[in-house]
Amino acid sequence: RDAGGAGAAWLWVGAPGAALDKGSMQRMQRLLMPGCGRLRAFGGTRFDAQRLPAPEWAAFGSHYFMLPRMEYLEAAGCSLLSLNVAWDADACTSGSDGYATFAAAAAHAAACLAAARAPAPHAAPALQVQREAPRHTPDRAAWDAQMAPLERSLQPVPAEALSPHGGTPVGYVDPHQALQEYVTNGQDGLDGLLAALDGGFEGVGGAVTVAGCGGGLTKVVLARRSEVLFRGELDPLALLAALQERDPRAYQLALQLPCGAAFLASTPEQLYVRTGEAVASEAVAGTRPRGPAGDVERDFWLAFDLLRSPKDHAEFTVVRDWIATQLRGVCVDVTVDRPKSVLKQGAVQHLYGRLSGTLRPGCADVELLAALHPTPAVCGRPREDAAGLLQQSEQFDRGFYAGPFGWLSAGAAEFAVAIRSALLHAPLPVQTNTADGSTISSFTDGSTRRHSSWPDHSEAAVHGTGSAQAHGEARDRCISLFAGVGIVNGSQPDSEWAELELKVRQYERLLVTPPRLVDAPNINALAARVLVEELCRLGVSTFAVAPGSRSSPLALAAAQHPRVRVTACIDERSLAFWALGFGRATGLPAAVITSSGTAVANLLPAVVEAGQAGGAP
Repeated sequence: RDAGGAGAAWLWVGAPGAALDKGSMQRMQRLLMPGCGRLRAFGGTRFDAQRLPAPEWAAFGSHYFMLPRMEYLEAAGCSLLSLNVAWDADACTSGSDGYATFAAAAAHAAACLAAARAPAPHAAPALQVQREAPRHTPDRAAWDAQMAPLERSLQPVPAEALSPHGGTPVGYVDPHQALQEYVTNGQDGLDGLLAALDGGFEGVGGAVTVAGCGGGLTKVVLARRSEVLFRGELDPLALLAALQERDPRAYQLALQLPCGAAFLASTPEQLYVRTGEAVASEAVAGTRPRGPAGDVERDFWLAFDLLRSPKDHAEFTVVRDWIATQLRGVCVDVTVDRPKSVLKQGAVQHLYGRLSGTLRPGCADVELLAALHPTPAVCGRPREDAAGLLQQSEQFDRGFYAGPFGWLSAGAAEFAVAIRSALLHAPLPVQTNTADGSTISSFTDGSTRRHSSWPDHSEAAVHGTGSAQAHGEARDRCISLFAGVGIVNGSQPDSEWAELELKVRQYERLLVTPPRLVDAPNINALAARVLVEELCRLGVSTFAVAPGSRSSPLALAAAQHPRVRVTACIDERSLAFWALGFGRATGLPAAVITSSGTAVANLLPAVVEAGQAGGAP
């Protein structure tokens, strides 16, 4: 269910280096009263809360939670819009920002309500940015140099250390039988087949037994930051909407601060969800791309390759069994509800498991967060050793990347792991030491700043103000993309770098510099591009295409647009009814492209039904 908030009725920001401890949680729970079940605090924490933040992350604190002033929630069969008013003189302490009196809180709430506007109509235009090539940290050479000694130092996971529930890679199943089961009955059918054939899926619902891994470092998750400098307006919420269009199955997360910085994530990974005492968590590891749209068979072979990969199986089992062990420290009756399956996202697919348990008396969300974060999927195993290695080796601040992000209330909570994330911020400096001992920070937008030490925690450094802005000049902005990969014994630098590229592809596809109109090869291509972009701007971003040479410019323009979804079918009549069904299901229109005027006549039955039965936009 979608939820969002604007403004803050109350704000909790952690001091640099301060973890989200029991005292911080109690300050939040003071306002999340049991009688107000829908009252929720939204936010997240840093991956490493005890590490001091770099300038670009300073405004976020070690954790950042807010009780929204205005909150929107999609509930079952309806939507709710609420205005939260909170005041508490005793709660206005360090790290907590709110109102001491009802009069002050109500006045601010009334001002926010008066400033509210009607929602904007649905639109899906291309993101109009002029961008440069990404600057990676580490770059490819540094990545290769780091990977080789690290991979050799990692201990292989011994077979006897893996849990008996969720056994071995799929190596002896007839692939064609598996394909037929998948095409006929989907992923659940394939899971059932593998379970019946003892393909590593037995033990569903049973208790899990976890063995140790001998104490050596078996896995480390290395991350990469890719800085993309751009010029133009980039609305974080427009980017979030575009991400959701491409991957509606994922968690879409966004936190935009008053200073202009914004953190976003499109993550497949749930850390945990709690309803009362019932707790559930997920294990996600291993990655393959999805097949082309509509190519079910290609999608299956990529998933099947993932299922039978020994390397990915070992990586996934380490994550799943570690989560089971950690849950047993704060929960009773821990079970593995789904030992091993495939989780399909918009552009990628992962190995996936689901676990559940019942919260122990005396334990709460702060204990769950401490037990489960960070998981081996974003840090490594053993956790303490992997975290120590990352502190020494990673040359950038992860910030909120791979940290817990979600919401909590008096009786429930839900947190995702904020991977596949991005940070919108001012350009980062490249430092040069001078002969007099000072440092010159050169920014990729052409400005410079001299200082005697780094970091600079001034307002200018944190919020991107400086001489260029002071003189009223336009200044470039930066979006940093974060992704990570699990390194185990046998990992190859080339394949892991390719996986990093795959994980940021969802952003790269959207952050494209639009081609100039003057570069169109002919007038037909130009007209088609303008028409498709205008339709997207008006909210028509789904195109049903019946291929034909006469409509090639339109079909090509739709396929090349970063926010268009294309469905192809050679039968115009079937295509028209598909578009009608899409409109009824979503409330949004779809454009149908055919090759000629006579082909348009095949759309008539769907048009007649839409006109007589209604229900379509």
